[in-house]
Amino acid sequence: MSCGVRSLRGGIVFAWVILLTLAAPVPEGAAQIAWDRTSPFQGCLAADLDEWLRVQVQILTSEDPASWRADDRTVAKWTVDALASCKAKAGGSDEAAEKRFMKYMAHWRENVQDAVDHLRQGDKRD
Repeated sequence: MSCGVRSLRGGIVFAWVILLTLAAPVPEGAAQIAWDRTSPFQGCLAADLDEWLRVQVQILTSEDPASWRADDRTVAKWTVDALASCKAKAGGSDEAAEKRFMKYMAHWRENVQDAVDHLRQGDKRD
């Protein structure tokens, strides 16, 4: 990997850490991103996020929640990779959707916990 690519990735991770620090709180009960419109890029992000959340919830509600290895760095990398992948698949992106997605992912712990709580509440109703 060239020095320029490493520098770019390092800059992206650094920007992500700053975003994690400065992002406003997500409203309670916000389980999904409220997109202002639907586009192939947003659809791709939503599908990737749904799958990522499903996996996180599955790990946390398994018999071995200690196997959960998510941390800020791995989630930041996943977020950057998801944005790049969806941009390539959709043939482009839009800045507003990227910002909304990054803001949502900056609160990944709360969002995963909301999804776990939602699942557990559903289990209690059955």
